Amino acid sequence: MIESGLSDLITGDEQRGIQAAMAIAYPSNRCPTSRRSSGFVLWEIMLALTIFSIVAVSLASALYQTVDASIMLRDASQVRIELQNILAEATTQKLKVGKSDVQEGDGRIAYEREVRSVVAKTAKGDPVLNLYKIVVRAYWRSAGQDRSEQADVIVYQP
Repeated sequence: MIESGLSDLITGDEQRGIQAAMAIAYPSNRCPTSRRSSGFVLWEIMLALTIFSIVAVSLASALYQTVDASIMLRDASQVRIELQNILAEATTQKLKVGKSDVQEGDGRIAYEREVRSVVAKTAKGDPVLNLYKIVVRAYWRSAGQDRSEQADVIVYQP
């Protein structure tokens, strides 16, 4: 009803003049808000992709650090168990002074056993014979760094 009232007020020549002015101002026959909104949509998409990229990189970095920490913990746990096993095994064998390599596990970790003679005296001052110190060392590379750990025990073998 309003449109019919306006069309009665505006003559045909005036309508053609308004259309010609609109064609000159906006050649693509689009209103000015659609041009602004399409640029705004592009900006929103670029911002969303930037945020997504930052979140993806952060999550990948956190995952890498978690996996790296898990591998280091697994290696440290394996080394402690193997060191205890090698020490327990060495205490049951006849000991000879010197160094020797020990093959244990999957080969990623190198183990070395050293047996030393220990000179000790009793409370009376008498020397104690057949006293040995067993030192077991482990060497491995984890997270780009060389790592090592050792365990030792003193054993009396009559």
